[in-house]
Amino acid sequence: MANLKEIRSRITSVGSTMQITSAMKMVSAAKLKRAQDAITQMRPYANKLTELLENLSASLDADDGGTYSKERAIKNVLLVTITSNRGLCGGFNSYIIKSAKALMNDEFENVNVEILSIGKKSSEHFTKNDFNVAYSPERINPGDRINTLKKIKKVLENVVVKGTAMNIYSPNFSMAGKTGTAKKYLPTYINEQGETIKGHYSTKHYTASFAGFFPADTPKYSCIVVIHDPKKEKGYYGAVVAAPVFKEIAQKIYTTTPIDNQYVDDKVQFTAIDDAFLDYNNQLIKTHTEIPNVEGMSGMDALSLLENIGLKVKISGNGNVKSQSLKKGEKLIKGATIILKLS
Repeated sequence: MANLKEIRSRITSVGSTMQITSAMKMVSAAKLKRAQDAITQMRPYANKLTELLENLSASLDADDGGTYSKERAIKNVLLVTITSNRGLCGGFNSYIIKSAKALMNDEFENVNVEILSIGKKSSEHFTKNDFNVAYSPERINPGDRINTLKKIKKVLENVVVKGTAMNIYSPNFSMAGKTGTAKKYLPTYINEQGETIKGHYSTKHYTASFAGFFPADTPKYSCIVVIHDPKKEKGYYGAVVAAPVFKEIAQKIYTTTPIDNQYVDDKVQFTAIDDAFLDYNNQLIKTHTEIPNVEGMSGMDALSLLENIGLKVKISGNGNVKSQSLKKGEKLIKGATIILKLS
């Protein structure tokens, strides 16, 4: 049986442990509050970006395939592992490392796999065991914005040089960016049998994108390409569908406004783009007193034209304009609403 001195010592020890635990809880609560505030402050940007992408994707025509929708064999894979810098998180780190190894041994056994390792624990493990670690970023300091941006820029450059968008790499000019492939969310609807189908992510409809900037070393232009509902049989990944469009846009700018007298000898043809631009520009520079005819124009061009002359535009569908509620030749009334039905 413990004597009085041992009991007092145990009480003192338990009290000290409680104080330490209480202090750790307060520190954790403060860190959690800062993280929650940071996420909350990002919501307006996320909402605006979602609205922008929805309006853009609604105006795209996915009927054309061409060279931008060719499916390719998977030869290179980049696995991004995110672990902690310390070990005080149960089985989190070991589970991430184990899952990454399982993917490499099973699904990606016969392809070249590189690892982008974020977090000290995964970086140490994969480096010590001779895995192909493409990049292991240092801990990012939120207060050191300049160096943080430099590190992010380097990562985006490597996406084009040796990453998922290496198919658009050109030695004539530098580009940087990130590919994106996302399943489309289908809202709740009633099918032909009268059944209510709940909202879900489709396995047949995708959105492919590429967001980037150029030239990579001294950025001057930024661009995002979003392809709405590409044909699956021709390819639907961002690298296959959206990245080549980004490259053509960059080539167009380089050939018309050279930067540092760089010479581009890639064969580039833009007849369709030039013709569409001239038609749209001729409509835009007119002084409109009547409703213009926008039937046959792409939804995006029609939206921009009509809003620039003072109309409010509502769009139904996607693709090119099939019909317009205000007919060509009607008197233009600023602030009136016009409804466009797209094919």
